[in-house]
Amino acid sequence: MADSWMAQRAAGVVLHPTSLPGPHGVGDLGPNAYFFIDWLHSAGQSLWQTLPLGPVGSGDSPYMGSSAFAGNPLLVAMEPLVQRGWLDAQTLQADWDEERIDYAALTPWRLQKLREAFAGFEQHATAQERAELAAWAFGQQAWLEDYTLFMALDQAHRPALWPEWPPALAQRDAVALAKRRAHGEVAPFLNAVLRSLTRSGGSLPPPPEDRAEDLATRLSFPSWLAHRWAQRFGLDEAERLMTALDERPEVTIRANLLKCTRAQLAQRLSEEEEVACSATIFAPEGLALEEPGPAFRFKAFKEGWFTVQDEASILVGHLLGPKPGETVADVCAAPGTKATHLAALMRNSGKVVAMDPHAARLKLVSQAAARLGVTIVECHGGSAEALAPRFKDRFDRVLVDAPCSNLGVVRRHPDVKWRRTEADLPRLAERQRAILDAAASMCRAGGTLVFATCSLEPEENEGIVLPFLEAHADWRLDPPAEAEFPIPFEPPGVLRCLPHKHGTDGFTAFRLTRTGNPPTLHT
Repeated sequence: MADSWMAQRAAGVVLHPTSLPGPHGVGDLGPNAYFFIDWLHSAGQSLWQTLPLGPVGSGDSPYMGSSAFAGNPLLVAMEPLVQRGWLDAQTLQADWDEERIDYAALTPWRLQKLREAFAGFEQHATAQERAELAAWAFGQQAWLEDYTLFMALDQAHRPALWPEWPPALAQRDAVALAKRRAHGEVAPFLNAVLRSLTRSGGSLPPPPEDRAEDLATRLSFPSWLAHRWAQRFGLDEAERLMTALDERPEVTIRANLLKCTRAQLAQRLSEEEEVACSATIFAPEGLALEEPGPAFRFKAFKEGWFTVQDEASILVGHLLGPKPGETVADVCAAPGTKATHLAALMRNSGKVVAMDPHAARLKLVSQAAARLGVTIVECHGGSAEALAPRFKDRFDRVLVDAPCSNLGVVRRHPDVKWRRTEADLPRLAERQRAILDAAASMCRAGGTLVFATCSLEPEENEGIVLPFLEAHADWRLDPPAEAEFPIPFEPPGVLRCLPHKHGTDGFTAFRLTRTGNPPTLHT
């Protein structure tokens, strides 16, 4: 069992949502729930990825849906099952609205089954299995020994145990544990799911014959997006990409070089918070926390030693490469994560003009700058198009972190893949083109502009930048030399950060240089 879940867990490997104990706290729902979890998974739903059992990243993301479940994040998570006809929407909603389950304590019958399971483990476990179990259980001292041992039996003994497990008891047991170990509305949600599945009798359709549709079903992605990625990347790479986007991301933080080095920050977090972290591979000031946690509560965060930022996002600032004393613009600046990074790269010398059309969000930029000790950020309310005439030919460097579909950050905001449709892409592209035109007019001759999105879709990236270059002869692509940047650029000069290759969020970026006279702002 060298590749068993126990060995992986002991080694700190993040497991698939159906593995024990699971990266999303699924194990906390109780061993009896595994039968139903596998049931859902065999039907092709990594449903547990979207359960709000804990924070999966920074930022807020409103949950929305196109069905009757719109506005309810827990039921939106069930929408794929409903759309495929595997669950009835009205019945699921009714079960949600009315709790009809006995939340009694665990029964003597269940405890007897646990004892029988432990006896089977004692009889059949190899020395290697026992060693792996001991290594895993060492880190789980807060859990009951019986509970830990029962989970260890999953791989080898489930076929013999589950047929004897009455669904009603399993449902009651799982919901009772959910009420004690999870938070919020997880218990009634789980109750609704299990009741609906129990009524179905376990009858599920076979997997789709179409490979792309099978990926959409198994990995819980909308069909249009699975087909699109299968066509662009090929089926195998599309599967790796979707699998990576189903995983829980690391919490990555950026050391504020105005106050500390990366090593000093790591030492402080270890001493003050007992938090272990490792250096990021690509970003020189990044740290990955080995355990997720409320980093914003750390004393070092409050004192401005770091901010939460994904490694791909950090690389965007390095791609722009601002220098001390320069005048730089971030035309889509809120909430200030990249603007404050640019200021740190400039050693707090020069000026960073932060623009955003939303006044409330622009306040976040000022707050972030104050916390981090940044004094060179100057905030201006308004869109890039509105402010462009005022700042024509003013900036040495301009950052366009354009609003986009966010399909590259699905692992942090799983609701995005269900909110977005393919029809959104042309609408977003129109907005992005206008922002790029405006931003380019603010850059002086000889200056540099970076256009970036947290999307992998061509309509929002190549479809914006390449036509811009064709229409503006005084601009050209300017990718860094291979030795100057940690991730190789793709032709004709595209930085593409991929979750399944680089372990980062999905980002796309281009660096452009203005070589001649300023372009005419399109209206």
